[in-house]
Amino acid sequence: MQTLTFGGVSPWLMREYMTRLGATRVDDGANSEDTYTLRGATVRFGYSEPVRIASVEIAQLRITVEGEDEELEHSVAAAIRLKAMRGGG
Repeated sequence: MQTLTFGGVSPWLMREYMTRLGATRVDDGANSEDTYTLRGATVRFGYSEPVRIASVEIAQLRITVEGEDEELEHSVAAAIRLKAMRGGG
């Protein structure tokens, strides 16, 4: 299993990224996290504990990627990282 954490990425934005990557949403009804399938792997995401710096709080989105093998998990995680990468400025 691969676990990724992104600060400042909202669930609606990650849903858009998943759609652009060609993922299919899975509605399991029992889970509060968003669940998708992408390239044969299962991708789940939801909020984790925010980062607090003084009076500023930054939301954290935790993503897990589970596949049949480690190579598939790494490939899917890399695609998500590239999609979520944004330049500062």
